[in-house]
Amino acid sequence: MNTNENPLAPQDYLYILSQSKEPTAIYVSRELQIGFISDSMMKLWKKDNSITGQLLSDAAPEFTNFIPTLQKVWDSGEIFLAKATPAMIDNNGALIEQYFDFEYRPVKNAAGQVIAIINTATNVSESLANAKVMQEKSDKERFLHDALTLSNNSLQIAHDNLEVRNADLNKSIQRVEQLNTDLSEKNEQINLANHNLHQSEERFRTMAEGTDVMIALSDGEGKAVYFNKAWEKALGGPQHNLLEFGWMELIHPEDKQRVSEIYFDALNNHKQWIWEFRMPNGNGGYRWLLASGFPRFNIDGSFTGYVSSTIDITERKESEQRKNDFIGMVSHELKTPVTSLKAYIDILIKMSLDGGRKKEYHALQKADQQLARMTSMINSFLSLSLLESGEITLNKSTFSLNQLLCDIAEEFGVYLHSHQLKFQSPEHVLLTADRDKICQVIINLINNAVKFSPRGSTISVCAGNVENKIIVQVKDEGIGISLAEQDKIFESYHRVENSKSKTTSGFGIGLYLSKQIVEQHQGVIDVESQLGKGATFSFQIPELVH
Repeated sequence: MNTNENPLAPQDYLYILSQSKEPTAIYVSRELQIGFISDSMMKLWKKDNSITGQLLSDAAPEFTNFIPTLQKVWDSGEIFLAKATPAMIDNNGALIEQYFDFEYRPVKNAAGQVIAIINTATNVSESLANAKVMQEKSDKERFLHDALTLSNNSLQIAHDNLEVRNADLNKSIQRVEQLNTDLSEKNEQINLANHNLHQSEERFRTMAEGTDVMIALSDGEGKAVYFNKAWEKALGGPQHNLLEFGWMELIHPEDKQRVSEIYFDALNNHKQWIWEFRMPNGNGGYRWLLASGFPRFNIDGSFTGYVSSTIDITERKESEQRKNDFIGMVSHELKTPVTSLKAYIDILIKMSLDGGRKKEYHALQKADQQLARMTSMINSFLSLSLLESGEITLNKSTFSLNQLLCDIAEEFGVYLHSHQLKFQSPEHVLLTADRDKICQVIINLINNAVKFSPRGSTISVCAGNVENKIIVQVKDEGIGISLAEQDKIFESYHRVENSKSKTTSGFGIGLYLSKQIVEQHQGVIDVESQLGKGATFSFQIPELVH
C-alpha cells in the first residue's frame, strides 16, 4: 500500500469536519452562500442541513445584521474576531438572545483572492452568566462588608446626634404649633374663597340660563359638564344627553371628524377654538351653529377646561347658499355668450390685422383684454360656487413646475405691459397636483400684485422645492398690507381698506379661492407685508413626485 496515497475522498473530510465539536460554517461567495455547516453549528443555529446551499440572509434572517461585516471580510481579506457578541437565535419561532465568541477567517487561493470564509463560533452565554453571578456574589459580599462598616459608623454618629435631635425636636414642636395656627387662618381664607366661587358660579348659571345664547362648560379633560337651557330649546332634547362627549355624537356626520380634530388639538394645547357645524333642530333636520370656546385657568395657571358660546347661523348659511346659487347660475349663463363673443373678437382681430386697420386692431385688442378679465371673473365665480357647494374636485397629473411658470409668463407677456415680471424656478422639478388649479392660484397672486403695485414696478415669481415641498412666492413693490388686514385677507369677498382699493376692480374672491385650492392640496398659503414696503404671498404644497 502506498503510504503517500490519501485514503480519504474530499467528501470524507467534509463529513469529518461536520462532526467537529467546534461550530463551523463556510461561506463560498460574497453573497454568503452557505457551502458547508457542521452539525454543532446547525445545533447552535437551531437549523438543519437543508440550509446548505442557501444564502445566509434567506437561511437565517435573524443574522442579517452580521452580513455587512462578513462582506467586509470578503472584500478586505482580513480576519475578524469578536468576543461576547449578542445575537438573536431562532428557538422554535421565538428569538432569544445569546452571546458568542466568533471568528470570520477568509480563505484565499494561490492568486490571493478570497474564495471562502470560515465562520467558527462558541456560545459563551452560560460562562458569561456564571461570571455575572460570581461577580454579583462578590459585589454583594463587598457591599455587605462596606454596609456593615458604614452601619457601625452611622450608629456612632446617630448616637452623637441624638441629643442634638432632641433639642431640635423641641423647636419643631413649637414650629408645628405655629403652623397649626397659620393653617387655621388659611382654612378660613379657603372657605371664604369657596364661598365666593360658589356665588360666582351661581351668578354665571343665572346669567347663562337667562340668555338665548347657548352656553356650555367643560372640565380639564374636555368632558362637557354643563349646558344651559338654550341648548335644550335649540336641539329639542334634554341637556343630559349632551354631557361628557354626548354632544359630539349629535353632530352632522359630514362635520363630526373636522370638529373632533379641531377640538382635541385645541384641548391638547389649551388654546381657543372656533368652528361652524350642524346639529339636530328637533324637527328631523339640522341647524347651522357657530361655536367658540375659550380656555379657563386657575390662579396657579392650571387648565380647568373651556367655556363656550354658540349662536344659530342657519339663516346666514341659507342666505349664503342662495347667494352662491345665484352667482353660480348667473356665471354659468354668462359663460356661453362670453365664449361666443371671444370667438367673434378673435375673428375681428385677425380680419383687422390682415386688412391693415391698425386703429381697429388696437381697439379690438383692448376689448379682448377686457373680455379676458371678464372671463377670469366669471371662472372665479363659478369656482367659488362649486367650492362652497362641495362639488369642486382635483384632477391630479404629474407636470413640470418650470414649464407651468413658462406658460404663465407667456400668457402675461401678451397683454401685461404695465409691470416687469421676473420668473425664477428650477428646471427639473415635477409635482403631482391639479395643474389648472395651481396655475389659477399663481395667476390670482400675480393679478393681485399688479392691482396693488405702481406702474413700472417689478413683480417677482420664485419657485423651488425644499424638504419634499413645492414653494411658490409672488413678491411685489406695492402699497403693502397692515397686520390687521393680513388676518382677514383670505376671507371671501374681503377687500383691503385703503385709498388704492377704492379705485381697484375686483370682488375679493381671488385670494379666498387660492387659499381653498392650496388647502385642498394639503398645503398652506401665507402673506408677509408691511405698509409701504410691498407684499410677499407664498404657498407650499407637498411634492408628490420627485
